[in-house]
Amino acid sequence: MLLFAGLSLAAPALAQSAPAPAPAATDPGAIVVRGKREREAQIRTFIDQLAPGRFNKRLVRFSADVCPGALGFEAAQGKAIAARLRDVGRAVGVPLAKPGCKPNLWVVLTDDRDALAEKIRGAWENGLGKRPERGAKTDFATVLHQEGEVDANGQQLGAKKDIGDGDGGYYQSEIYTSDRIRPQASRTFTASAMLVEPKAVTGLTALQLADYAAMRLFARADPARLGPDSPGSILSALAAPMGSEVPQSVTEWDVAFLKALYRSDIRSYAGRQKQEMQGIVRKEITGQDQAPKPRR
Repeated sequence: MLLFAGLSLAAPALAQSAPAPAPAATDPGAIVVRGKREREAQIRTFIDQLAPGRFNKRLVRFSADVCPGALGFEAAQGKAIAARLRDVGRAVGVPLAKPGCKPNLWVVLTDDRDALAEKIRGAWENGLGKRPERGAKTDFATVLHQEGEVDANGQQLGAKKDIGDGDGGYYQSEIYTSDRIRPQASRTFTASAMLVEPKAVTGLTALQLADYAAMRLFARADPARLGPDSPGSILSALAAPMGSEVPQSVTEWDVAFLKALYRSDIRSYAGRQKQEMQGIVRKEITGQDQAPKPRR
């Protein structure tokens, strides 16, 4: 018997990016140019909404291998959710650990997410030294991210690594000099967890829940930041009223955003990295490499 009837195991393929057709018009030249400009603004806004951070701050993603897991679900559901997280991660470039690994990314079904969140915060603070932020709770989910820093080679700072030289030597972190383009070190997620209650996911499929979790856990994407004119996103799934239409999986915009986050240079400040992300999202959504030039 399923843990609750509203969660099914449907699992269609990942949404594929496809260029939007240009609208027909009497004066196609003017309309197409305006459309391109509006799309460029839409891309920039979408990235700013899902990757918040001032110009001189740093964006965060996983740098080390991710191992998805699910707790509190019926066995088949948990396996489906973890497998789907792997599928999404593989498609967008998230580094993944081999099967059989110890999970460091969790989707947890719980009747008391406040109490569980406090336990996780305490465990992470004691084990890794930095207490997760408290501002990640919504009416529908509590998302926790544990963070660390990595050096120029992607090695986590403060973590000893035996280099096997026979003398008990340890890895020497390589720190690049901070300047206007690059900070000394990059931020990284070391663990993530999303806690949801049964009432919040009733009516969703396991695929929808896993894809929603992918956006919340692989990135710091907050659905509350999406505006009314934002393109369709799986991030609307939990907040949507019962019976309303929501995406069945990650949308092409969701996939493009995650690809952009994981393909762009994490060794840059947020402003420069988001400029690079705009180019990646543009290519994924429109098939175009360059932004439209202003008409004269």
